Amino acid sequence: MRHTLVDALSAAAEIAASGCDVDEKVAEILDAAEPIVRVDGWMIWGIDPLTSERTRLYAKGYPEPLMAYLDGPDFEVDVVTPFAQSESGWPARVRDLPFKPLDLRCMSEFYLPVGFVEGLVAPLVSVGGRCTGFLDASATDRRHPSDEARQLMAYLSRVLGRLIDPVEDSRRAGRLLAGEEYVLRIEPAGRRPSGEPGARVQLVRSRNVGAEQELLADFSGLVQLILASTGHWWATQFFWEGPLGEWYRCRCVRRHDGAIVVGISGLQRRPYGLSKRELEVVTLVADGARNDEIAARLVVTTRTVKAHVHHILEKLDVSSRSAATMKAIEEGILLRPPQSPLPAGPGIERRPLPLPRTAAARTAGGPKRPT
Repeated sequence: MRHTLVDALSAAAEIAASGCDVDEKVAEILDAAEPIVRVDGWMIWGIDPLTSERTRLYAKGYPEPLMAYLDGPDFEVDVVTPFAQSESGWPARVRDLPFKPLDLRCMSEFYLPVGFVEGLVAPLVSVGGRCTGFLDASATDRRHPSDEARQLMAYLSRVLGRLIDPVEDSRRAGRLLAGEEYVLRIEPAGRRPSGEPGARVQLVRSRNVGAEQELLADFSGLVQLILASTGHWWATQFFWEGPLGEWYRCRCVRRHDGAIVVGISGLQRRPYGLSKRELEVVTLVADGARNDEIAARLVVTTRTVKAHVHHILEKLDVSSRSAATMKAIEEGILLRPPQSPLPAGPGIERRPLPLPRTAAARTAGGPKRPT
């Protein structure tokens, strides 16, 4: 099957708009581009907007000595500056340079000794032309990357630049969480400085001034629920029952720096008039559970589950379980973050919860959770 430029561009746009984590999006976009770009090594760095320091975000196919060199201080002088002198502009390939490749230290001492004879370098550009990082791709075949590949990477450099931009990340979170009554910022333990145990939780916005500690205590169960979520998600919505029986709509955004921002608003009534039990059932349906599995989980009969599913379809105004699943995921009609595992038990088959379409989903013909 021949992959065209249009196929790769369409795939990149779809992946960028999906619900995956940013790191997953970057990897999937590069995977979708590989049939056209046809390189053997990739590296992507992000640039801190405050310090201008580079941080490696993605690497594939490069030996460690070459990666260490490219991560070092000589990158700007040895790689970026010469490629910026190309008359053809960005992205620039080795063949586009106005001088012999062997004149470059990076080629003679690092790329060529490990077999890389061609490649390209491109800055990753976000809104307003702001440079948010760099991409380096290398090939062992002098025919690649082709002119078509260079054209594709010119487009992807903008897509990737926006994806890894921490400024756009903050704006995106701000837009998604605008109008929420409460906003929490959760910094998981894995992102904390060395020696600081546990997650850090901060109340960023509150309608109740002066009640920060009481609210953090009230939301502690929600925080633990989010931290225990096993899935890789970027943005999601779900419903949560508080410690006093009150209901909240929660919207989560996982920022590029690993922090999780949660918008919380109280509800006067549950979505679509669903009962708590119906929310439990639709959540398990979205997990891919069969009626007998749901019955075992909720300690009810299969007949009762069938009745609940019937009422759920009526209230959601859909005609099938699959349609109910997609509506539940898209509108967040769930009791907790997606992808929490079903409890262990005999005869329970593990099946992934569908997410917004990804490259893997397109291949398989339906939405699937990234592995």
